[in-house]
Amino acid sequence: MSDVNKQNMESSCNQRTEEKDSFNSFCSALHSINKGLESFINTLLVVGQSLKMIENACGVCKNNQWVIYHQLPEEVLVRLNEDPGNCNAIMLDYHKKSGYKNFKQLYAKYKDNTLLSQQHKVTLKQAYDSIYEGKHNTIAYSLTAIFDSILAKVAGEDTHKFLKRLDRLPNTESNIVLDSFEIEDMTFVQTVEAINRFCKISYFDKDPEPAELNRHWIMHGRSSKQFTEVDCLKLFGFIFALLYVSGYQEREGA
Repeated sequence: MSDVNKQNMESSCNQRTEEKDSFNSFCSALHSINKGLESFINTLLVVGQSLKMIENACGVCKNNQWVIYHQLPEEVLVRLNEDPGNCNAIMLDYHKKSGYKNFKQLYAKYKDNTLLSQQHKVTLKQAYDSIYEGKHNTIAYSLTAIFDSILAKVAGEDTHKFLKRLDRLPNTESNIVLDSFEIEDMTFVQTVEAINRFCKISYFDKDPEPAELNRHWIMHGRSSKQFTEVDCLKLFGFIFALLYVSGYQEREGA
């Protein structure tokens, strides 16, 4: 093997190691945040609505790879609690009935984010415009590539801003009311670990392709899935999650 080829291989290996370390750091911080919430969540009430119902719905969404950024309507929370096995259909129905309101708002918020290269901004817009046209396979591969490229950029110090927010959330045995931003934060941190499932390592020569979305299989062109609108909405959610974390200081007025 020539010295040039050897250097290229070493550089590639080092890059993959750095990406893995960055992702592990990102997930570790999110896991810490999620654990911190568990100590008080069962004792809180929000405008007469039990947080236990929200927690259960978030668990269902996380296990089905949905990242949620806002308080879901009570009707959707009830449906997710009563019929967790039908999560994908419930969430797609919710998006359609709302005219994709929240999805459109998130895209508008993050489409010009500085962490996106100009090429990625163009690709993201093409994916956004095409999601209603049924071009789901093309969208899935494009979004996974964008996700992969920005993951390392948001790992590290940005994730710790969540810990500061968590410190300001109430920790009490009494019933209290949270504001809308606190509800959104709790909903987000309880579902964002869906990204862990997306990035779970799966070996081509040992494992069958996972039923759920898997970054490894998609990025390496090994997936045999026919991707759907549900899959694309989830992938957009993963990208928005990374950009949400990076821009958290803006929510805090920093």
